[in-house]
Amino acid sequence: MANAKTVVITGASRGIGLEISRSLAQQKFTIIGIARSQSQLACWAEEMSDYGVETKQLLFDLSCTERFTDLVERVMQCAYELGSDRIDLLINNAGVEIYRSFQDYRLEEIEATLRVNLTAPMLLTRLLLPHLSVQGQIVNMASLAGKKGHPYDSAYAASKAGLLMWSHSLRLEMAGSGQSVSVICPGYV
Repeated sequence: MANAKTVVITGASRGIGLEISRSLAQQKFTIIGIARSQSQLACWAEEMSDYGVETKQLLFDLSCTERFTDLVERVMQCAYELGSDRIDLLINNAGVEIYRSFQDYRLEEIEATLRVNLTAPMLLTRLLLPHLSVQGQIVNMASLAGKKGHPYDSAYAASKAGLLMWSHSLRLEMAGSGQSVSVICPGYV
């Protein structure tokens, strides 16, 4: 499948990420899936092989932002092994959501939510931009919560609002480059 487009998707092994992976596999994309659960990632890879597409799985916790240089090296090694030196589509999908009264959030929970939902997509995108194909696409999964917050989910809403605004800013910055940035705001899933 030498002409297949190469996709990187975070949070690939469950929820929206798994559904997106299924759709990409049906379209015969080559997929590099990133997730933090080895068992779920193994199930993901097995299901993707049923579609007859080439995949690579990367076990990685996106809250470990200090290790992103290593992650990008691993992503590009996977791309090379799949026959590509470019990434055609980056889907920043992984997310953390913790429901509770704001006063009951621990600092670690706030930081983890912001790190995975906002900092990780920004950092991964920045590090992969040099490897994005001429007409490469970046898709960020935000949320309707980022447009209108709701109670007991304020850290998540704040992180997704940041992701939404960063996506809009990056789209303007990349205008005319041939590359594109999209943001999707699903409702409750």
